[in-house]
Amino acid sequence: NAEYMGVLCVGMSGAVAKIVKHESVVPKYACTILHGMMGSGLNWANPARSLVHTFPTLQIVLPNLRNHGDAKYTFGPNTVEQCARDLFELPEPFGRDLDAICGHSFGGKVAILYCLLAQQQGIRVPQHLCLLDSMPSLRKEPIHQDSVWKVIELLKTIPLPIPSRKHLTATLLQSGNSETFAQWMNMNLRQTETGQFEWRFNLDVMQDMFVNYCRLDLWDACLSLAQSGTRVTFLIGERSNLWSDDDRANLKRLCDATSNFPAPTRSFILANAGHWVHVDNPTGLHEILANEVFDWAK
Repeated sequence: NAEYMGVLCVGMSGAVAKIVKHESVVPKYACTILHGMMGSGLNWANPARSLVHTFPTLQIVLPNLRNHGDAKYTFGPNTVEQCARDLFELPEPFGRDLDAICGHSFGGKVAILYCLLAQQQGIRVPQHLCLLDSMPSLRKEPIHQDSVWKVIELLKTIPLPIPSRKHLTATLLQSGNSETFAQWMNMNLRQTETGQFEWRFNLDVMQDMFVNYCRLDLWDACLSLAQSGTRVTFLIGERSNLWSDDDRANLKRLCDATSNFPAPTRSFILANAGHWVHVDNPTGLHEILANEVFDWAK
């Protein structure tokens, strides 16, 4: 069985993470999986457990990025790059001796920048980078039209404190949202001393982070990492609406440009899944990760 370890609080950095590792096997390999915006490390607990069950010598850390979950960062700008720099504060081997790093959505750009910063600073660069329905492109459409921005704006209209989880669910359902969305937002509540609830994140900071995320173009960074020997793998949900025709053309160019590299860039389509690949098709996700991304951990 994979043992799900407790919270890791690292010094004054504010880093908070959870570790998944086998209860009776000494780990040989280290991996980080990074959540998306308005998520947390807990979102990826089940996929991590499945991977450790398949690869008992693998240990996986699930950090909460700044302004998410229980992370309490009090320094530095609230940017994608700073999220990447925060990861170096995790204990070894997770901080500076990773074999692989994966990132979903927003977390994908954090993962790319972690690898790039490691490369620039002479720190060991993960040999495997997996982007889980995460697009490196600059966002061209107006930010205020994006669904994530609209979610943040919706949450800002909900008066605080929130009386109960049922109250939040009812409010979100009345706004035309799904039960699944309401359950996801409930995961982002923190109970106060009065028994009522507040958000785990600062919504204004969340908007700043999203704007910064949208303004980053990291296709060249992916090429640079591939040139240096990192195997970059894209996993895209079959029904994902994140990827435009231009984005898919950029991905094809990257795969073609690296086709003769020792570790060429590859892409895989996850059937029966939208953007939330770990929710829509967890079995198919595990099969691709186990057979194509973590095959070296056997």
